[in-house]
Amino acid sequence: MVTFSHRGYVKRQAVSDYRTQRRGGRGKQAAGTREDDFINRLFVASTHDYLLIFTNLGKVFWKKVYELPLASRISRGRPIVGLLELSEGETVQTVLPVDNFEGERYVVFATAGGVVKKTLLSAFSNPRRNGIIAISLDDNDRLINAALTGDGDTLLLFSNVGKAVRFYAGDLRAMGRSTRGVRGMRLKEGQQLVSMLALSVEAAEQNAILVAANNGRGKRTDADEFAIKGRGGQGVIALRLPSNDKDAAVIGATLAGDKDDLMLITNGGVLVRTSMKEIRRLGRVTQGSRLINLDKNSRLVSVAQIIEEDDDDGE
Repeated sequence: MVTFSHRGYVKRQAVSDYRTQRRGGRGKQAAGTREDDFINRLFVASTHDYLLIFTNLGKVFWKKVYELPLASRISRGRPIVGLLELSEGETVQTVLPVDNFEGERYVVFATAGGVVKKTLLSAFSNPRRNGIIAISLDDNDRLINAALTGDGDTLLLFSNVGKAVRFYAGDLRAMGRSTRGVRGMRLKEGQQLVSMLALSVEAAEQNAILVAANNGRGKRTDADEFAIKGRGGQGVIALRLPSNDKDAAVIGATLAGDKDDLMLITNGGVLVRTSMKEIRRLGRVTQGSRLINLDKNSRLVSVAQIIEEDDDDGE
């Protein structure tokens, strides 16, 4: 498990450090954080995988997982600025683990402003020490996510107001690294994109889609409830937000297979691991069920799918 904190601390640790807990539990402390810091990003990867580290400014850096500091569950880790040459105001936004850069594979990008772009993975095989441009951004826009995809995959975009758009990745033409991209989702003033998922046909058939809000509620919805349409629309309801909570907002979405586990992280650094099969499958237009019990003034800030794999090497 690799974790990044809001203030830029990074570490890697064994997934086995966390035991599965029942949905709604209080959880265990994910890391020793300052009062103004919290864990907001995590994923599972092999120590030999490559990391493409994308920043809010649309740049990419290249690392291997074993180059990250190994730390205990209660440790904050080390500042990512000590491992990367970041510019002033530049922060790590998303990290993509890959095993190689061969073949006709693509990286698809999504920005908070609703822009998407597709670029060949091989274009990112040799970043410079100070990073290279991955996507050109409009003023006041930022990169929110990147994913590996093929032309047969579909892309699901989610906004903070609980809407979603689904379209074929093949509808996007491949562009160079330094280009801007095209409109993926039409957003109204004050709205922004918060998540993007790339779904293969197999993944869409075998997984539901989990959507979560900052109020601790969420649900699993079958992928076929999200109709495949053209890009650029306002979308359909993915999670209905309560009308009596003006601060409620969708914070993320992930694939949700019955055999998978889910990691939930709050702004206080509390982490809960729960089984996906304990989370109810509900229709698109519902509010969902409670995923985690939140203390007063606490908010859910991140969700991530955990997939257990056998280690043939015994390491």
